Amino acid sequence: MESLNWLFARSSRPGEFDYTDCCDLLDVHPDLIRIRLQYEFYRQQLVFTDKFTGVLPPVLVDEVATLHIQDSVKVVQQIWSNPGTDSFPEEFKKIDTVKVIECLSLEGIIAINGERMYITGRTPKNPQNFNWSRYWNFYD
Repeated sequence: MESLNWLFARSSRPGEFDYTDCCDLLDVHPDLIRIRLQYEFYRQQLVFTDKFTGVLPPVLVDEVATLHIQDSVKVVQQIWSNPGTDSFPEEFKKIDTVKVIECLSLEGIIAINGERMYITGRTPKNPQNFNWSRYWNFYD
């Protein structure tokens, strides 16, 4: 879990390699890998018991915000921090999470398997012959 938090957090401890610097050396946007990992969590149906640190990538915040679905960014942040979650904390009781999840699922931002929810960005319609770096071309 510590390694995953290193990838999803926006900082590192003194004396350690910084994730963003490593991505810069590889000439890849850090959020592209984070979003791709979330998609892989969905594909592999991984469920995590501990919450991830870090915040949503700005590109996802912007995309979700343009949908104009009330409380959608808050719901997406919760699922992002808890891949494979099937429930929400007490503070979400005032939010119509079922409606928000349905809308986000229709938009392809989240994927649902049974009761488990994952952030997939824009879910690929046809996973064969799929190139993530072209799909997320706003990083180019």
